Amino acid sequence: MLLLCCLIGTGCTEETFTENVSPGSEGEPFGLSYAPVMNAREYAQIRTAPPTINTGGVIPHFEILNVKNGEGILLDEIYLADVQIMNAGSKTLPLEEENYYVNTAGDTVKEVNGQDLRNVGTIVIANKNKFGIGDYYFSFKVTTVVDNQATETIFEDAFHLNVGPQLVSALIYIPKSQNLLFGEEANTTEPVMPSGNQDVSFELVNYSDTLVIDVSTGAISLADGYTSATGFDTLHPQVNVVSNISGEVVAFKDVVTLVASNTPVVFPKDSIKFFYPTFQAENAQYGYKKIVNDPGLVSSWNIWKQISPAPLAEVDRPIENSSQKALSTNLVVSGKSTPFDSWVITNTQSLNNYNLGYNLSATFYYQNKYVEYMANGQTPTELEFYISTDYMGSFEDATWTKVNDVLNCWINTHDGGATIGTPYPGDQKGEDPEGRKNTSYNADGKWVKCVLDLMPYKNEANFTIAFRVKCNFDSEIVYKNGEGRAGTYNVSDLYYMAVEQ
Repeated sequence: MLLLCCLIGTGCTEETFTENVSPGSEGEPFGLSYAPVMNAREYAQIRTAPPTINTGGVIPHFEILNVKNGEGILLDEIYLADVQIMNAGSKTLPLEEENYYVNTAGDTVKEVNGQDLRNVGTIVIANKNKFGIGDYYFSFKVTTVVDNQATETIFEDAFHLNVGPQLVSALIYIPKSQNLLFGEEANTTEPVMPSGNQDVSFELVNYSDTLVIDVSTGAISLADGYTSATGFDTLHPQVNVVSNISGEVVAFKDVVTLVASNTPVVFPKDSIKFFYPTFQAENAQYGYKKIVNDPGLVSSWNIWKQISPAPLAEVDRPIENSSQKALSTNLVVSGKSTPFDSWVITNTQSLNNYNLGYNLSATFYYQNKYVEYMANGQTPTELEFYISTDYMGSFEDATWTKVNDVLNCWINTHDGGATIGTPYPGDQKGEDPEGRKNTSYNADGKWVKCVLDLMPYKNEANFTIAFRVKCNFDSEIVYKNGEGRAGTYNVSDLYYMAVEQ
């Protein structure tokens, strides 16, 4: 048996398919085994682990034949429209610097072409698919080719998928702060659940002698006989949302603030910074990962390294982010730069948790330093900002949209009206071959505050912000006579904000 999980290319020595051959023709596929996926969520994206299979070392080709439900009934083809099974493909693989070599033409080879076998047989079911609550069984045809002779094996019901109800991921009371008056028969608004199966019940975790929740609607009222010595009590109820289908419980804290009082109370609008990564290290806990397509001359440890955060962002930064860092890349090494391309992908966020009753935005700060134009007046490098609504962990498969031109920007200030679009890198002086320089919009060496309006994306469940340093030259440049310095780029204090309408 073998787990299909490596890349085959120049310089790869690890075998991918074992020679553990059972009776049958050479390369005949047998022993296909998928780990079952249990309690997946209805209509949500599903991705299996690669299966194990024995092919005698031959690369297999997978095809889904059909899908049955728990009663053994074949499903309509419309279900398979959302299903993809992955097979071997070609991929360009960057080599580590110590593995560079010179080919017969005298060129230094920094990457090779190979076969990507890491995900062979992996099943990917797209988000918003047709798979509702229940059990499903997938059948496959697996083909191998040896000496131009194809061998096929049919595997019936080889993968079991169990789907449960989509659990509620957000509970929203609008407004978040509400007033209940003593002596009046009143209750809160009914909460909104933007996602998840709506067949649920509600229960209170605390204040059982003070508050009553409607099991069916989630509206909260004062318990009969509840009185207050002060005539003004602030309550923070915790609410459980219970699936009537599976009995699973999702607990919610800090979803509503209640003031029980003798006289009416007016509340200020609530604001929530629901994602504010510290950038302390490259992992999901601290909010990002980096993609290095071409390191140029820059050492790996010096690509998006941690530095002190933007002073301009101190007024925004929450107390708990005392370890906040900015990310920095200096593209110049010993006065030289070669083509460089690297991205930072920040953690994906679900905006639809705040699509009702809130205005949404994203804010971040950036800085360009030591950028000196090339001989023709063009900037050698740029910092670009992107968004994606279909990033699911695969950078290459996602769609990325550049948003520099729609950002609201302030240079070294929070005050005054915003300028739309990020300023051109550098000091704006000299020749302007692209027509993009603006001497009155100069951010050279200064921090720039940028705000992106997220209201057009408020219903997105997978929203991702990324930033990228790219180069506008294709061969080595050398800083000389005040020209051709690629510079340094810093990014700091990214956060998402929801402000109550």
